[in-house]
Amino acid sequence: MPDRDQFVQGASRPGQRGFTLIELMIAVAIIAILSSIAIPLYQGYIETARQGVLAQNIDTMRLFQEDFRLRTGNYAAGEWHPDGSNITLETQLGWSPNQDGADVTYVVTTTADSWTATATDNVSGVSLTRTFP
Repeated sequence: MPDRDQFVQGASRPGQRGFTLIELMIAVAIIAILSSIAIPLYQGYIETARQGVLAQNIDTMRLFQEDFRLRTGNYAAGEWHPDGSNITLETQLGWSPNQDGADVTYVVTTTADSWTATATDNVSGVSLTRTFP
């Protein structure tokens, strides 16, 4: 017959497996510390990737701008909005961003011999401006 002390609340039986509350609290604390380091780094990687997409789309636009200048003598100015409300760049240049840049607004301003493109990611607010001669 089992010993009466084995049934007292909180008493452990020989060979019983499990985690104590302290062990679980330490594990949760370690996970919280690692998360507090990893999440900001991950967000930085995401922002860098979005800037890369903006830069790639502007560089592609540069080819279309040079072609437009060879044909007309001027750079094209205008905008491209993802909702289709103002797509003057698409109608003038024949350019539209790739699928990665679908939630981005592009604005191009020109001078006599240069143009400036500003791309703004509407989801994250990341913006990139480039000027080309």
